[in-house]
Amino acid sequence: MSRCLAELSRKYVGTKFVKIISTDCIANYPDQLLPTLILYKDGKVQTTLEGLAKFGGKRVTPESVAFELNSLFPDDPVVTLAGHSGEQSQQEVVKSALNRFIKESENLTLSDEEDGLFD
Repeated sequence: MSRCLAELSRKYVGTKFVKIISTDCIANYPDQLLPTLILYKDGKVQTTLEGLAKFGGKRVTPESVAFELNSLFPDDPVVTLAGHSGEQSQQEVVKSALNRFIKESENLTLSDEEDGLFD
């Protein structure tokens, strides 16, 4: 998650990302709730997301995080590109996810057994 948020913070500069060690903030914070994302707007907590499940589990990607965050507030997306509407930003999230999927798929090779399935 940390890598994903770091990548998102570089791309979506209109969104502020802050990171803190959980136990520095709340003593004895339960590990099973990590990572925890707290979304603020206008100084007020809007929602709290705990764990990786909503973002794809251990296969979390920056795009899955951005998509989930934006789907929480479709009329006012959380991650937006400077100078773009919320809809344009969400389209960019989907486009980025497709590009990542294609790139990762190109790097995969079929095993001999799998390759035989297409003969």
